[in-house]
Amino acid sequence: MVEKSGQDGNLPAHLVCAIDRLSPGARERLLGQARAFTGRHPHARVVSFVDEFDGVEMDADRQIENWRSALGAEAYNRAWRLSYDQANEFVARLSGELQSLLQPYYHSIADRSHQFLQLDALLADPSRPTMVIFPARSTKPFSGMPAQIWRVSSLSERARVAWRRVQFVARAATSRLRRRLQTSNPATLAPDAGTAADTTETGAREKDHILIAVQEGVAAINSPSAFAVVDQLRTLGRAAVILTPNRTIQALAASKGIAVLCPVELSPTLLRPRWMAFAWICFAQLRALASADAVPRKTVRIAHSLQGDLPLWLLLHATASAMLEHYHQDIAPIGAGLLINEGTPISGLALSWLKQKGIPDCGYWPALLGDRPDCDYFPASSHLVYGDQLRDHMLALGFDPDTVSSVGSVNYDGSLGRNRPQDVALVKAGIVPEWDGQSPLVVVATEALQRPEEELRPVLETLASIDNATIVLKLHPADSADYFRNLLTRLGLADRVRLVERCDLDALLHAADLLICVLSNIIVNAALLGTPTLVCDFSNKRAPLDFVSHGLALGCFSADQLPQIIPSMLDENGLRKQALELLPRGMKGFNKPSDGRSALRIARLLHALADRGRKGSF
Repeated sequence: MVEKSGQDGNLPAHLVCAIDRLSPGARERLLGQARAFTGRHPHARVVSFVDEFDGVEMDADRQIENWRSALGAEAYNRAWRLSYDQANEFVARLSGELQSLLQPYYHSIADRSHQFLQLDALLADPSRPTMVIFPARSTKPFSGMPAQIWRVSSLSERARVAWRRVQFVARAATSRLRRRLQTSNPATLAPDAGTAADTTETGAREKDHILIAVQEGVAAINSPSAFAVVDQLRTLGRAAVILTPNRTIQALAASKGIAVLCPVELSPTLLRPRWMAFAWICFAQLRALASADAVPRKTVRIAHSLQGDLPLWLLLHATASAMLEHYHQDIAPIGAGLLINEGTPISGLALSWLKQKGIPDCGYWPALLGDRPDCDYFPASSHLVYGDQLRDHMLALGFDPDTVSSVGSVNYDGSLGRNRPQDVALVKAGIVPEWDGQSPLVVVATEALQRPEEELRPVLETLASIDNATIVLKLHPADSADYFRNLLTRLGLADRVRLVERCDLDALLHAADLLICVLSNIIVNAALLGTPTLVCDFSNKRAPLDFVSHGLALGCFSADQLPQIIPSMLDENGLRKQALELLPRGMKGFNKPSDGRSALRIARLLHALADRGRKGSF
């Protein structure tokens, strides 16, 4: 099903297809439209912001381009920097209820702005007809762009959305009546708040509980810290409750006997008069911002695009607040809050509630941050960081040194103390069965970066020329496997390079003789395992975080040098010796101290913070 809108006529031959989730038939119709578009415009390109369309062939010579590759590093980074300026301007226009609702979604607002700025860059050349496949619920934000605007969706998807709305209303209307008929049990029920603690620890009411707000993305780097800290809190006689929007974290917490609040259930909370009034004001304020004549177009289109997200954000806001209030009043008082990491929406929701109650809070960053526009937002009152690199970054931003503490990283601690012979056997048995366990094993990591071929092509071709080297291309969780399979096929290396999506990463890095990448977290894991890294960067991708300048890796910054440097990195008498000597000194920036006790340090700090909060001295 297609709806046309936007402008047409004498404007450049650009087309933006704003797609909902598509049925197989709708997907094929969209691909037919793309092939027709390239047929009408011999020099046209089709660019996709949706992974499933990456690399799909249009004809013998052309395929759908990934948006990162189509933009290039310079345009991508320029849009990224500008997106946070626009997000700051947008947030500055908010007030009252809408500001309270949207503040936790600061990064989401900047990301939305970034997407539109990237569209602007892709459509900026009137001589290059471009079709863009873009995920969207509405065509309103695109009005005014120099393109035809199509909304492409499935009738089945629209019916599904309508049915979900009917279910929400029905469940919300019956939930309160059902609860009234049940026997009241304050340890397991949260009236009018959806699902509260699926499991609740007992025997810990004598001390305030610790709230841990955590949510995950594709890399799953936050929840291990949450569970490790809970375990250490238990050894101190302190209980915890986890607040998360992720069902997988909820299920795992329940299986471990940890109290968990998951504010994603359909709930009647929004039907209360107070929340209905709050929601009405938020919608009215956002609609006014989206239609204001005096507001810049860039702000208007962000406001338009956020209208589709507002119902879910209202539900999360209302339900999370009700769950926290119920737990705090009826189950156990909350004495302190830990936000992992403090820039996520669920941390923003928790922080808003904690500040309203006057409960002390601190943010924790378990993995790398660099000099990027999205790495300057630290809303918590105090901050726990993995090492001196992030501490120095925050102090440069003007934070009080007394509020920033280096505690190490639970994630990186997990790489300590492993047995290398066992890891070699594990890699030989299942991850890289063609490896003999003796010849050089080199891991090349992808990193969800724009234009990855600039580094990967010369690196892989150089490695392929080393006869006895076994090569593994380890994919970042956010990267498309199909894209990199196609790349290996185009390079003629599909039989020479083992593509690995998911595996025991520590085992692979421990068994490897060398890691090659640009600025990944796994450089730190490899260093803790005693595996050196060669940073290969031929287009300044390492600008946000340069491990070479931080003394944790050696670097190669010209593809012409690869035939000399890579063999030397595999030679015990060559650069490998120098690279290994860097590892102990360089770790202070990224896991300080590297003693495996990061979770215990964090738990002790929270334990003391809750006690100070009880005495009113925080």
